[in-house]
Amino acid sequence: MSRFGKYFNSTIGRKQVMGLTGLGLSLFVLTHMLGNLLMFVGPDAYNMYGHKLTSNPAIYLAEAGLLFFFFALAAVSDRILMKTQMTTNRRHCNFITLTSPEQ
Repeated sequence: MSRFGKYFNSTIGRKQVMGLTGLGLSLFVLTHMLGNLLMFVGPDAYNMYGHKLTSNPAIYLAEAGLLFFFFALAAVSDRILMKTQMTTNRRHCNFITLTSPEQ
C-alpha cells in the first residue's frame, strides 16, 4: 500500500482530512458572508460583487471544488463512524435502571 493509502486508512489521517475539508467549507461560508456584508457599504459595491460572481467563468470550478469538499467530508466522516462502530464492543455496557425503593 502506498504511503498516502496508509495515511488515509489511519484514524488520524482521516480526521486530518476531515478537518481540512471542514476548513474549506468554513472558508467558503466566510467569503460569502464577507461578500454579503458589502450591502452595507452601498448598492454599487454589492452589485459589482454579484456581477463578478456570476460573470466569472471560474465559478464552475469553484462550485466543483465546493461539491468535492462537501462529499469528501461526508465520506470521511461516514468511514470514521463505521470504523468506530465496528471496533466498539458494546457487550460490556450494562444499563442499570434506577428505581426508588418500595415503601
